[in-house]
Amino acid sequence: MLTAIVLACVIGMPDKCITAEDTRGPYKTEQECVMRAYEMITGMQMIFPVPHMYRYKCTVEGLPT
Repeated sequence: MLTAIVLACVIGMPDKCITAEDTRGPYKTEQECVMRAYEMITGMQMIFPVPHMYRYKCTVEGLPT
């Protein structure tokens, strides 16, 4: 099972980052997890007023990230 995690950093300020972990999952396939990560990024873009750079990963549930 996979969990989506998104890292959002203010562009030009790499020390100003937040991590968001999905609360809907876990997901059975990589494709489902990636789709959820993109959905999370879209939601975060609407919330944050300044430009951010986004990265995501899908981690196996129960393993350290």
